[in-house]
Amino acid sequence: CVDAPRFGVVRGLDETSLIVVRKGVIIELVRGDAAARARAAKLHVNDGVETRWLGEREFLVPGFIDTHVHASQFSFAGTAIDRPLLAADGFLAKYAFPAEAALASQQQASSTYAAALDELTRHG
Repeated sequence: CVDAPRFGVVRGLDETSLIVVRKGVIIELVRGDAAARARAAKLHVNDGVETRWLGEREFLVPGFIDTHVHASQFSFAGTAIDRPLLAADGFLAKYAFPAEAALASQQQASSTYAAALDELTRHG
């Protein structure tokens, strides 16, 4: 189980963990110590819960929805643009700002936002 409790600190990459899940909700997390994990697993063996043993560098990733979207920049998603974000000739100046300016056209705006919403909806 990996987390970042504060800026610059990442813990859990090199330890094993036990995660106990009841009805889709994590109810217990035991890190590191094998004896503590085993005790926790025994406590829950008859509780009708799921247990997951995670080894070093294994991840359990809950569902994630990224709701931070710039629909005006939708056409650039996944393109690995060749420029830094903020440089004078960077991504914003060369691609993003002109794309946003083009949305002054009702036709361009309708087309861009419809495509963005269709794609977001397809991904749930």
